[in-house]
Amino acid sequence: MRRPAAALTLATALLAAGCGTGGIAKGGDPSQGKQLYYRYGCNACHGDNGAGVSDLRRAAQDYPTDPQLEAYIRHAPAFKPGAKMPAWNGIIDEKDYAPLIAYVRELGRVSETSR
Repeated sequence: MRRPAAALTLATALLAAGCGTGGIAKGGDPSQGKQLYYRYGCNACHGDNGAGVSDLRRAAQDYPTDPQLEAYIRHAPAFKPGAKMPAWNGIIDEKDYAPLIAYVRELGRVSETSR
C-alpha cells in the first residue's frame, strides 16, 4: 500500500511544483500534433484514433488542464504505478507538448461526437 501513496504524493508534488509545465503554449496546433503523435510512436500503443491497446480518449476527463495532461505524459509511472506508458520527460521536445496535447484532446472530442 505504500507504493501507491508514495506515487500519489510524487505526482501531486510534480503538479504543485509545475514540474515540466512551463512550456505549454495555449492553443497548440492539432495538425502539427498529429505529426508528432506518429513521430514519437504514440500510435503504437494508442492506435490511430486513440483507442488502441491503451485508450487515451478520456484524457480530457482524467486530466482536465493542459498542465495536468503534460505532467502525466512526462511522468506517467508516477501517476499510475505499473502503467505501461513510460515517462517521456526529456524525450519529447519542449516545443512539442502543446501541439501533441492539442491532438490528444482532439482525438477525445472526435470520439465523443462519433458515439
